[in-house]
Amino acid sequence: MSEGNEGGVAGRMTFVLLLFVVVTLASAATFFSLRLYETVRRSPWWQIRHIQVEGLKRIQESEILGVVALREGMSLWDVRMWEVERRLAAHPWVVKAVVKWSFPGIVRVTVVERYPVAILCGDEDCYYVDAEGSLFSKLDQQSLAKESLPVLKYDSARSQKFTSGSALPGDILKQFLTLVQMLRDVIGSRWKEVVVSYREQDGFMITLHTMKILVGTDRFEMVLPRLPYVMRYGETRARSGGVWIDARYSRWAFVSVE
Repeated sequence: MSEGNEGGVAGRMTFVLLLFVVVTLASAATFFSLRLYETVRRSPWWQIRHIQVEGLKRIQESEILGVVALREGMSLWDVRMWEVERRLAAHPWVVKAVVKWSFPGIVRVTVVERYPVAILCGDEDCYYVDAEGSLFSKLDQQSLAKESLPVLKYDSARSQKFTSGSALPGDILKQFLTLVQMLRDVIGSRWKEVVVSYREQDGFMITLHTMKILVGTDRFEMVLPRLPYVMRYGETRARSGGVWIDARYSRWAFVSVE
């Protein structure tokens, strides 16, 4: 065999040997890295020891713990904080959630709850309404009966169906809250006996037993101060049946006995 061929064979053998050494070292490094990772992952220092939930007012802690799906003894290396935050953000009562962990083994879940200011009842369902006018979290009749929030019954001429995530159109929420506050000021505790409804073509209507009083959508400061007198007059007429009163005008009211 010539010297050139012998040199080529020796070079190839050297390359194969080096490649074998590199692959062996890489495999060993990978093996020991995985063993080290498993050792660290299973270490008691990295296990969840306590889950602390903060910021709750209406939501039960057990409900939040069910959403985060974490448990004591779970390794923090197996927890994707962003995924937990995403699940919490999907909860209808949660505006924002931040999940952090502190050594050793404490997971802190901070929740910012959605704050309801009213309840909207459409043709079929009732929902909480936040200050932005967004609807969330449907109520059943039992929950509705226990609530102290003002309730607005919405009668849509277009048969609009409200769902969670819908929004009250225009300035209706602002007008409704202004109306409720003025009702409290003008008629005192009797406002709790009142049912407030809204119709797109007429505006707001106040129903007290068999008496219905149409007050419109604006100029409440002009209409509502006359409300006690209108109510007393309506109650005397309501003894013989239902009364419908249009009180949207500044100097007079249209009265109809049903």
